[in-house]
Amino acid sequence: MAYCPNCKKELPEGSDFCPDCGRTAEAPENKEAVGMGRLTFFRQSCLTAKAVKTKIIVDGKTVAELREKQKISVSLPYGTHSVTMKAPLAPSYKTSVVLDANHRDVRCEFAINKRSGRPEPVVIPNGKAKKGTTYLQPKAPSKKWEWIQGIVLSLLFFALMAYASWQSNGRGMNVWTILLLLDTAAVAVLLVLKHRKTKLSRSTATKRSENGMTQLPNDEMKQEPAKEQPAESAELSSKSIYQTILENLQEGELPQGFHIQCGDEKSSGVKFAPGAMDGILLYHTTPYAADEETQQQILQALKLISDEDNASNIPQIMDIFEKLTSKSSIVKLYDTIVRVMLSNLQTLDLERLLRFGDFLISYGTKFMPVKMGLTLLSIFNDKIPFVKEVHLTLGAYEEFTWFAARYLSSGACEDGNQALFDLARHVHGWGRIHAAHYLEPETREISDWLLYEGAKNTVLPQYSADLCLMKAGAEERLNEGVSEAEFTAISFLLESALEKDGPCPGLGFSDAGLLPAYLRAAKQFPLNRDLIQSVRDWSKAWQLDPQIAEAAEQLLQTSE
Repeated sequence: MAYCPNCKKELPEGSDFCPDCGRTAEAPENKEAVGMGRLTFFRQSCLTAKAVKTKIIVDGKTVAELREKQKISVSLPYGTHSVTMKAPLAPSYKTSVVLDANHRDVRCEFAINKRSGRPEPVVIPNGKAKKGTTYLQPKAPSKKWEWIQGIVLSLLFFALMAYASWQSNGRGMNVWTILLLLDTAAVAVLLVLKHRKTKLSRSTATKRSENGMTQLPNDEMKQEPAKEQPAESAELSSKSIYQTILENLQEGELPQGFHIQCGDEKSSGVKFAPGAMDGILLYHTTPYAADEETQQQILQALKLISDEDNASNIPQIMDIFEKLTSKSSIVKLYDTIVRVMLSNLQTLDLERLLRFGDFLISYGTKFMPVKMGLTLLSIFNDKIPFVKEVHLTLGAYEEFTWFAARYLSSGACEDGNQALFDLARHVHGWGRIHAAHYLEPETREISDWLLYEGAKNTVLPQYSADLCLMKAGAEERLNEGVSEAEFTAISFLLESALEKDGPCPGLGFSDAGLLPAYLRAAKQFPLNRDLIQSVRDWSKAWQLDPQIAEAAEQLLQTSE
């Protein structure tokens, strides 16, 4: 009987998936083999022509056929896996690779040496000699085949001797018979020498593998070493974005100035503050309406994820996601993806969607896969604890706060708004802007925070000022009577909201009920002439009640 490694509950019969917490059960015979790892094969060069494919076999199953400079990633459970690579006109090579929680992502770069006919090292970066480098070994030829070769050569030699004797009729061999015998002897010697050389090469490779050596023999050192593929270095890093954030979190907050550099940023050549790119798209561009073709592409990717053999579909899935996000960002596609998932629940495998989202988050080293993983997990409620946990962890980094705010405010969590409030207090830039947008003032504590701190971010207060005024109940507070601290906070928010050169057209606050209430309360406190003038000008520009402009003008004249 299998049990969940997290909640320790008994699993349904015939399943290793826990419906309560969403994790995969431990294998009873291997208590440490929990979760998934990723094995990436990259073919640099081969003995055969570039167009010839090299077959990759993992645990007896063919997972890919690679040409030169091609790559394939395969997700595998933790544990030891046997790998075989077969290339036409070359020996087959075998190795075993260990995937564990400390070394989850393994990259195998392989090339076949054109001189020796044996493989170059399979490189596992950032690893020590014991597990960091594995050498593929040639598949040992069958001794039975060696015996057959020897018997054939012996029979051929005796046949030629008999033929020579028959031709000579006892008078000696002619010139053609002698040449034929010499030719046969030369072939036999070449075969023996080749066999000895191959045997010596295997012996040398075996000793190097056992000693964990990384240097090449002298005849190979002259060759230019294989260059790393810089475009993939960030994607194949041994530490994911999620793990990096998790290791740097201190009491729910990341250190000041914490910044993650990944392939997304390097490819664009522009450095944005965390969350800035998505914030600009959300506040400064028009809403995105996905067409039918985009929705079909999304559905195609979701069906590939739901496929039983979805590990082999990973390159195709990620290719679809990359093409979609090249047209529009994930924050713009978020609602469409969620809508497509919810409208096709009967044809999609929810368990595989959940696991694949977890896979992208756990191993993603670029922003796009992690954001896509969060989007896939957004339809699952907090009865699956890790779904909420990854949103809170990643949300602490402001590049992902918007996704966490969307999930926590969606009703999927019983205490999602309180969790969002805790998150909002630990982010200070674009993350606070996004959190304030979705935070609801369910308690007096949250309402006060929105009033005093909600718009105080490191970007511009104008992005949140009007919402904070509304959510904090500024009008009701003013009508009921406010303290000097409350009035000062309301004045700051109102001044930001009425900023003429605000960051977004139409972002300014225009509630007619708030302005008269503020002007009445302003008589009891030191007058802010600039703000009163803004109220007067704003009411005229928006053609509000003329009494608002008159009241503002009277205050200005009284203070002269």
